[in-house]
Amino acid sequence: MRLAGKVAVVTGASRGAGRGIAKVLGEEGATVYVTGRTSRECGSPTGRPETIEHTAEMVTARGGSGVAVRCDHTDDRQVRALFGRVGEEHGRLDILVSNAWGGYERDVDDAPVWELAPEHLDLMLAAGLRAHILSVQFAGDCCAPLGAVSSSSPPGRSTSRTTSISTTTSSRRRSTGRRSGWPRSSGPTT
Repeated sequence: MRLAGKVAVVTGASRGAGRGIAKVLGEEGATVYVTGRTSRECGSPTGRPETIEHTAEMVTARGGSGVAVRCDHTDDRQVRALFGRVGEEHGRLDILVSNAWGGYERDVDDAPVWELAPEHLDLMLAAGLRAHILSVQFAGDCCAPLGAVSSSSPPGRSTSRTTSISTTTSSRRRSTGRRSGWPRSSGPTT
């Protein structure tokens, strides 16, 4: 159980890749906050049967601790509340998997992109790109300070240590001396 004691949030974890990632984190012993809009109480906007509660149960059955939190990642208040809860309950966040995706609420019937209504694009941007940015921002703001990411360097280059998402999001407030973009790590998290 390499992740025992670690706290993770997996957004968009009611099904698909998010569900699979949450289950593996559970197998490794992590506490996993499983988020999404599809819950037993509210159902799915697309009529799918999978729920965040079922994913949380799968995480727990595999040895982790699954926590289902209904969150519409297009709603700033809900995203802020999610990360505020994680911060209050654990004081930190070790792993963020930003996987939420939307835009499938409209039936596109496999239409080519040039035939899609602009409203469909708006849904995809709000529940895709914007949702990811909100998660990163509120994770850093509400759960700072986060742990560090170790970075191994190729032979002949110095080993660097880059800070995790809280410093990345804080870079809008102060310079970290790194190039912009995601910290890249080929080593394990500490």
